Amino acid sequence: MAKILHVITSIDPSKGGTSASVLAILLLQLPSISQDLFYLEESKIDDNLNKVSSNIHFITLKDIFKKEFWTRLCSYDFIHFHGIWQFKLNILMFFAALLKLQYIVSFHGMLEPWSLKQKKNRKRLAWFVYQKYLISKSYCYHVTSNMELFNIRKFGVTGSAVIIPNILLDEFAVLKESMHRDDRIKFVFISRIHPKKGLDNFLLALRNLEPQIQQRIQLEIIGDGNLEYLQELNSKTHEYRLHNVVTFLGPKYGIEKFKLLSNADVFILPSFSENFGIVVIEALLSGVPVLTSIHTPWSILEAEGCGWCVDNSVECLHNTISTIMRLDRKILAEMGHKGKLLYNKKYSRDKVISEYLELYTSTARQMLQANHLGNYGS
Repeated sequence: MAKILHVITSIDPSKGGTSASVLAILLLQLPSISQDLFYLEESKIDDNLNKVSSNIHFITLKDIFKKEFWTRLCSYDFIHFHGIWQFKLNILMFFAALLKLQYIVSFHGMLEPWSLKQKKNRKRLAWFVYQKYLISKSYCYHVTSNMELFNIRKFGVTGSAVIIPNILLDEFAVLKESMHRDDRIKFVFISRIHPKKGLDNFLLALRNLEPQIQQRIQLEIIGDGNLEYLQELNSKTHEYRLHNVVTFLGPKYGIEKFKLLSNADVFILPSFSENFGIVVIEALLSGVPVLTSIHTPWSILEAEGCGWCVDNSVECLHNTISTIMRLDRKILAEMGHKGKLLYNKKYSRDKVISEYLELYTSTARQMLQANHLGNYGS
C-alpha cells in the first residue's frame, strides 16, 4: 500500500477551497492509499475530521528539528506539498530536497498574476533565493486548471504537470424552496471575503442600476474575512443606498451553506484571481447558474450555457446584471440544470477521486521502480 503525506499550512475552514479540497482527499479514503496530513498553523478543526483524527497532526517549528520527526518523514513513499511561499512549509520542503525525498507540489493559485503582485518584492527575492530551487526538485506539479498551468509556465516553471480539479467533500442534493420565494432575483456570493473577490466592483455595479431594476434584486454575501474589510463593505452598502438589497450573513458551512446556495437564482464570483474556485462547482451541483470573471478558469460556463464569464469591470458587471434581470426565472433554472450536467461530466467526486488515485498510484509505482533500479545499480 502506497503511503503518502500531505503538508499544508492551515486546515481552518475559513481558509477556503485549498484546505477543504485537501481534507476531502484525506477523508474520502482513496483505495490502496495510506494518507497522513501535517498542518503547520493552529487551526479550527472541522467536526468531520473526527473519523481521521489519528491521521492529522499539528507540527510546530520545534517538532521540525527533532530527529524522530525526520525518521517519520522518511517513512513515506512521497510527500504532497500544498502551497508555496509559507515559511514552515518551505523548511520542510528544503529538508525533503536535502534528504532526496520525493515530493509533489500543488500551487493552489500562488503563482497567479494577481497573487504575485501581493508582497511582490518579497516574493521576487524568495523566488531567486530558494523557492525556485525547491519546486525544481519536485517530482511533478499539480495544478487545478488549464489557466493555472498556463500561468505557471508563463512564470517560468517547467517540468511535468498534471491537471486535476479540486474535489468536493460533500455532495448535498438540496431542493429549491420555490414556494417561499418572492419576486426578487436572488444573487448569492459564497467565499472568503477578500479584495481579490471583486465585491467592490459588484456593489458599484448594483448602485448604478436603474432603481426599478435594483429593487428587484437581493444579494446575500456569505463568508468570513478581515474585520476591517468587512466593515468597509458594510459602509459602502449604506453609502450606495443598497441596505435593502444586500445582506451579510457571515460564514456558513455544510448543509446550511448548500441550502442557501440552492435557493439562489444566480451565484456570483467576480474575482480578480482564481486558480479554480471550488464554490463554482458547488453552485453547478446545486443547479445554480454562475456569474464569474475572465480572471477565473471558467470560460466553459458560457460554452455549456450555464453561466457568464465576463470582465469584472463595473461597466461590464452592470451590463451583465441588467441582462440577467431581463431573463425569465425559467431560463435561469434551465441554465442551472445545464450546470448540473457539466458537474456530472467533469467535476463529480467519483471522477476527481479516480484522477487523484491515478496520480498517486502511478507516482508511487515509479518511485518503487526507481528505488529498485538504484539498488540494482549499487
